Amino acid sequence: MSGQAPAPDARADTSFWLDGGYDFDAVQACPHHPAHSWWTFRMGDVVKYCHDPEERMTICRGCYVPRCGTTADADRCTLWRHHQTAHVLDSGQKVAHGSMTQTGQM
Repeated sequence: MSGQAPAPDARADTSFWLDGGYDFDAVQACPHHPAHSWWTFRMGDVVKYCHDPEERMTICRGCYVPRCGTTADADRCTLWRHHQTAHVLDSGQKVAHGSMTQTGQM
């Protein structure tokens, strides 16, 4: 034993982003906007008390806004969740707003 106290658990007790309730002005003011700096992580690695520790989430490193779609989408929208414009997919394709399902399928 090293005699040092164990490192404290650095995970958040609960989710630190506000899914759908985030401040649009903060998203626009993000230093990474409009492309954002997306970070995908396993929920259990970041949040202590979550519904599904294996769930994957993608948020912006700068403003914490969640990314549109899910991590399982093959051709994911590059914009933030709940945007009001056409989807712009990783492939460059544009898809009309409201034409994608919750799993990202058209």
